[in-house]
Amino acid sequence: MSSLRLAYADPPYLGQAKRHYAHDPSGIEATEVDFQELVAQLRTYDGWAMSASSPSLGYLLSLAPEARVAAWVKPFCSWKPTHRVQYSWEPVLFVPARPKGTKGRASVRDFVSANITTRRGTHGAKPDAFCDWILDLIGAEPADDLDDLFPGSGAVGLAWDRLVAGGSAVLAGELIESDGIGGSPIELESTQTIGYSSPWNSLG
Repeated sequence: MSSLRLAYADPPYLGQAKRHYAHDPSGIEATEVDFQELVAQLRTYDGWAMSASSPSLGYLLSLAPEARVAAWVKPFCSWKPTHRVQYSWEPVLFVPARPKGTKGRASVRDFVSANITTRRGTHGAKPDAFCDWILDLIGAEPADDLDDLFPGSGAVGLAWDRLVAGGSAVLAGELIESDGIGGSPIELESTQTIGYSSPWNSLG
């Protein structure tokens, strides 16, 4: 099994650094990211993913036209009464390190359904289910090396530890099991998705 270099970036979204991080308890700098420089850095890796906001998608795709777009769908999200159409999903640009499937590993969907987090110590902290899905999206394997370029809450690092250990995502105290199809959200109710099952859970 060859070892590849992978990266995930969850930067302050385009034009939103001061708004969301000026008084963030994590200490993340409220400065705008140079996205041209960031994309250039991501291209030095074998595979990568970057979280973004939907309004910035057109610009970011102009910088990285080779990237595919996946979706984080948020059944529970920040609700703004002044917006008639709510922002209930976020794009993820990604270039998989292993674009082709194999018989030894189940496929992964290009979307995940997971609620937003609260009380994680920083704005925009991603849920565990999302972090597990990101690693599957870019084709991560336990022997690879992962750089989390904007660590924030540290949730991606914990997801990496789970992948290396061969464990499952644990969210809200529940152990999420595979549905036998591959990476997928497990729905308790029609509007509440609590977790994501990595294809790695069904192997070994």
